[in-house]
Amino acid sequence: MKCRIYRIRTKKKQVANSVDLEQFFAYEGEKLERAGREYKLIYYDGGGKHDSITIKGSTWFDHKNQVGGGAIKSSCVILRYGFSDGNERIT
Repeated sequence: MKCRIYRIRTKKKQVANSVDLEQFFAYEGEKLERAGREYKLIYYDGGGKHDSITIKGSTWFDHKNQVGGGAIKSSCVILRYGFSDGNERIT
């Protein structure tokens, strides 16, 4: 699924992208492990345990796929919500 980022009000976008992703992912029931100043998002698939996604404050980065971003994009790419649903869950 491709995340489409639509134009939203600048204020709402700033609020959404300033969300602490550690708290957001914990609220969503995702497993996190502390790794120095960052957190690793722990997830499992057919290949076993993975921890290539790191979270620091309101940003994330997937080291395996070389992609990252802010909170809005994380809700689309990592949690697979549509843009509107992800934006509403974050704010």
